[in-house]
Amino acid sequence: MKQVSTFINFSRYRIVFLFVILASVASCQKPNNHIKKTVPLKAEFTTVSTILQAGPPELDSIAGQGTGTPVGKSSFVAHAQFDASNKLTGIIVATAENGDQFFANIQGHDPEFDDATGAITLHFQATIAGGTGKYAGATGSFAGIAHESIYNAAGSASWDGTITF
Repeated sequence: MKQVSTFINFSRYRIVFLFVILASVASCQKPNNHIKKTVPLKAEFTTVSTILQAGPPELDSIAGQGTGTPVGKSSFVAHAQFDASNKLTGIIVATAENGDQFFANIQGHDPEFDDATGAITLHFQATIAGGTGKYAGATGSFAGIAHESIYNAAGSASWDGTITF
């Protein structure tokens, strides 16, 4: 009785085997976790303002502590400059509790002032321009409102907008 050989000539199937190997390797790659998403940015802070230079231009430093979405428990430092016409320009560095940061450029003008109480209300617009950690390459914008008093360095701030990261 003749025995049937189970030997397969693999040289004839090189292309097929190469395709199977490449398909297997490709299916083992990690998914692309760099997909950006846009989410609401909402935050509330208690603040302390310090005048660094009387103006014009007036230079202020504002530190805030609070919470927000998506930053959770967070803080920020803002450096603001008011020119002779009360135009505001500056930057914000916001830091989440884990140390991830995003950066924003701010612009505003003519704070509202109540002579009777000394209350100051400032409306500004912010444009997000990058960050670190999960906020690296972040973009977006938010409207901000800051409340202060000429009699007290303590105040508050709120942000409302979107961030893409």
